Amino acid sequence: MFSIRHCLLFSSSSLLRFSARRPTRKIFIGKMSTTTTNNSTIQQRFENIIKPNEDKRNYLGLKLTNNLKVILISDPETDISAAALSVHVGSMSDPWQIQGLAHFLEHMLFMGTKKYPNENEYSKFLSQHSGNSNAYTGDSITNFFFDVAPEHLASGLDRFAQFFIEPLMLESSVNRELEAVNSEFEKNIKDDSWRLLQIKKLLGSSKHDFYKFNIGNYETLRDGPNSLNINIREELFKFYEKWYSANMMCLCVYGKESLQELTEMVTSLFSLISNKNIEPPNWPIHPYSSDNLMKQVHIVPIKDKRTLELVFTYPDEIKHYKSSPGMYLSHLIGHESKGSLLSELKRLGLSSALLSYYDCMEGFGFFHINVDLTEMAMNQIDQNKGLNFIKFNFMEKCNPIDYVQKISSEMHYYPIEDVLCANYLIDQFKPELINEHIDYLKPENCIIAISSKSFEGKTDSKEKYYGTDYKIINISNDLIEKLKNPGQNEQLMFPEPNEFIPTNFDIITLFLGFKLINPIIYSNPYNVNINSLFTMLFKDDLTEFLYNAELAGLSFNIQSTVMGFDLEFFGYNHKMNIFIKQIFEKLLNFKPTEQRFEIFKEKYSRNLKNYKTQPLYYLTSYYLKSVTSELFWSYDNLIEALDRMDIDSIQHLMKIFLTNFSIETLFHGNIDEKQVLDIMDFIQKNVIEPNRSIPLHKYHQSVPREIVLEPGCSYSYEVINDIQKPKAINIYYQVSFDDIVETSKLLLIGQILSEPCFDYLRTKEQLGYVVYTKLREFSGVYGLNFVIQSDYNVSYLEDRIEAFIVWAKKNFIEMNEDEFNAEKQSLITRLLKKKKRLHDYSMELWGEISKERYHFNKNEDCAEIVKGLQLKDVTEFFIKHFAIESPDRKKIMIQIVKTDSEANKTLPPSANDSDLLPAPPKKESILIENVEEFTKYKSLYPLPKPKTTTNNFKKRITTSLFFSK
Repeated sequence: MFSIRHCLLFSSSSLLRFSARRPTRKIFIGKMSTTTTNNSTIQQRFENIIKPNEDKRNYLGLKLTNNLKVILISDPETDISAAALSVHVGSMSDPWQIQGLAHFLEHMLFMGTKKYPNENEYSKFLSQHSGNSNAYTGDSITNFFFDVAPEHLASGLDRFAQFFIEPLMLESSVNRELEAVNSEFEKNIKDDSWRLLQIKKLLGSSKHDFYKFNIGNYETLRDGPNSLNINIREELFKFYEKWYSANMMCLCVYGKESLQELTEMVTSLFSLISNKNIEPPNWPIHPYSSDNLMKQVHIVPIKDKRTLELVFTYPDEIKHYKSSPGMYLSHLIGHESKGSLLSELKRLGLSSALLSYYDCMEGFGFFHINVDLTEMAMNQIDQNKGLNFIKFNFMEKCNPIDYVQKISSEMHYYPIEDVLCANYLIDQFKPELINEHIDYLKPENCIIAISSKSFEGKTDSKEKYYGTDYKIINISNDLIEKLKNPGQNEQLMFPEPNEFIPTNFDIITLFLGFKLINPIIYSNPYNVNINSLFTMLFKDDLTEFLYNAELAGLSFNIQSTVMGFDLEFFGYNHKMNIFIKQIFEKLLNFKPTEQRFEIFKEKYSRNLKNYKTQPLYYLTSYYLKSVTSELFWSYDNLIEALDRMDIDSIQHLMKIFLTNFSIETLFHGNIDEKQVLDIMDFIQKNVIEPNRSIPLHKYHQSVPREIVLEPGCSYSYEVINDIQKPKAINIYYQVSFDDIVETSKLLLIGQILSEPCFDYLRTKEQLGYVVYTKLREFSGVYGLNFVIQSDYNVSYLEDRIEAFIVWAKKNFIEMNEDEFNAEKQSLITRLLKKKKRLHDYSMELWGEISKERYHFNKNEDCAEIVKGLQLKDVTEFFIKHFAIESPDRKKIMIQIVKTDSEANKTLPPSANDSDLLPAPPKKESILIENVEEFTKYKSLYPLPKPKTTTNNFKKRITTSLFFSK
């Protein structure tokens, strides 16, 4: 299981594809109505919480006598319970001499309490009862959340509540967890989003709290405080005692119990939190004063990308949440339909994406316009109310842990009755307020941030923490005047009426997937590039058409695959058939322009060449696939084939594709057979027959297979990456093929090892911020990965993983039946956990179809097998496949290292600690020097047999129908 327990939250500047975003940080407004109650720990109850029409859950709001606000959600049908507590303080409240303290405190609260002193008590309890936990620190919010099997909610809440009653924060824990915070910072050093955020902070007033460095590292949490004789543990307690007050907290609990039972559960625990009557922090003065504005900053990014961001000073408009002027502005600026700003920029060849949104902090805000620039642009530089009603009232359930996290944070800003609907229902229209807010979007209130590799060697400053090269220049008066008087552009217009808004409110959602299959796509790197570029160009061409559809609840995605490409449709059923037919018509008639082809070819090329900047733990999985797969085109293979592409390549490949292909489809939802036949008849007559397509033979449709590792083997593949600071290791133990009993055993082993792996290698040994073990499946072959991203020597990391496996063997041998049965039940609960959204369930089914397995009830089958597993059998299975002395073990290892041999030698301070788990004698691995030569002579596993026979439609289209009510 991939476990990164803590994180920082910030407003990402990534060019996401939507036009409007509600505030991410707000202030609480409005008075709470009073209702009497007989419970002595409750001073107010709120029974009139506005909820969606289709929501059958029961809600109750409470205000306890210690002024802690609570929302309880009773859902008798849930198979997982959850809770979240949000504290109205974040990194902007850090002391200036200890920046990152709020984030550090968030980490420390997980490290044991007076009632439950063991450091891993909380995480171990949740792991054994199908749960997860996490937390984040924002500028003005710190949020803690977890989920757990419903029957263990009360016990989970008891452990959770102690965070806010009496945490220990022991000296030994402080010293070790400081390493985790520093590792988290170092993980983000080469992340352009974090680097840009810190640049935008330093553009503001150096006396404003927004200016602070929010993650923290050794410099701000250890070296700086030590030089001032500041005891960091004492400062953690001071911060906790000052800000962690019940009146600063909002709690949301989701369970299957009745509201009365949840009330008793919560009041008995959380009424014990001390109330210090602290006022939430607020910053009425904006960090960008007139001295900071009208500046342009040139930034050198890590990735080869070109972005422009306009940042305007903006008010904190949360008090206007019922009219939301910022939503109208961000929609009008960021809409993507005909006549939009993005459409005009695309017509001029200047951009391929635009995002408009606003953030409200505590007393101030920002309005952002982000543009993804083309090379040409760089060279030139010197209906919503009705739609939101539909989205709110026909909202699907989401995962409880996500739901409580969102609600608990928003309770700080809205009256309890409006918490669920505040971001959806706009029941006031105030044009005068919109005009007032438009006045903020003027050149005098703006800074411009431009990121491009073209600025390398042309900057004059380096940011302190991330080392970002940048240069700040004043925007010239001439440019300011031009921006004040831009003239008119006849191409720009207001959005037209949205033809896709449903008018039949008997609304249901559907998923429809179409898998177009032709193995010619993955036959060589050139074809892979053409297919990838085709999907990018087609999505770009659909931008105007899709924008209104997506606002109205209809979505479409096309993605290239090793077998061709997938078309995925999701949304309300009312106009789905029309939507699908229009997309297919556009697909068949699509011809990219020369201008868009060149723009996207250059963008695709940059994306490929940026591959080494991806997270190292992701890259270890990528390299692992390259050394274990029968056929794999690497990023380097694709880059070598780039130059041969031209616009005629697109049309040529698509013509060949459509003359010899097959379609596999999934219809999921409350759809009738008539609708299905209508769509498939349309495809037959408009796609298959006009292209005189010949169906593929089944043997042409096989997916790449995995190599067979020989028993007792140990291989190592080493890759150099000097772009990023850390190193990484991924050890893969290949275990079984197409055997559901062995897969079930492996799932249980992963369940048992997940928490102690994190506890030993991350929490106790502090080997790195990213530490996890995870089940891996490829073409029916199953195994287990152990992954660490770290600053330390990879050979040492290998020893620590092997030491953990020795401990795990001992743990299995000594485990009692009660512990084993608890782990079994935790896994069974996870396996049988229902998907809360139709789309999530659809993607699970779609995944089985993509793998050609069709094992649609795999989780249920595994759960049934797990019930019957015996401790002795699982122990023997573990020893056979993981113990270093086993002659059957199959091991392959990916190591990402540096060119600098000295940097590769770094060891942690605890390397010689006698308390470490003892490592077994090292077994030398065979170095893989050439991937192609290595895989060429290996045996291959066969393809796994499909578990379900699908129905054939007209002999050439395979369909899978799933009806739901």
